[in-house]
Formats: sequence, structure tokens, C-alpha cells
Amino acid sequence: MGSDCNVYANGPYVVLHGAVAGEVEVDVGAAGAVVDMLGGAMLGQRPRVTVKLGRGETRVVRVGAGE
Repeated sequence: MGSDCNVYANGPYVVLHGAVAGEVEVDVGAAGAVVDMLGGAMLGQRPRVTVKLGRGETRVVRVGAGE
């Protein structure tokens, strides 16, 4: 259902690291595009998005247009 996840944030960037495999619901604090920076996939358009992480997997996402 949920997973344990380490979260780091700075400006429009959020880094998620899965301690265990599973889905994580993340509230990025603002409406707008949430984009996976490494794969380029759009993850959502809302303040809350669900991200699937594998054990030990790290994802870097950007919130909004970024620079």
C-alpha cells in the first residue's frame, strides 16, 4: 500500500529514495506539472502525485516549469 521513502527538496526539485518497494503519495505543495527529471515522464498535474518506487530506487522530480 505505502512505502518508506526518504525525501529531499530544494526549490522546484524533489528527490525520492525508496527504502522498500511500493507506491508513495507525495504532496508537492502546489498545483502544476510534476515531471520525472531522469525519464522525462509527466507524473501528474496536482499537488499530490503517486510515485512507484523500487527498493533502493531514487527518483528526481521537478515541480512546475523549473528553469
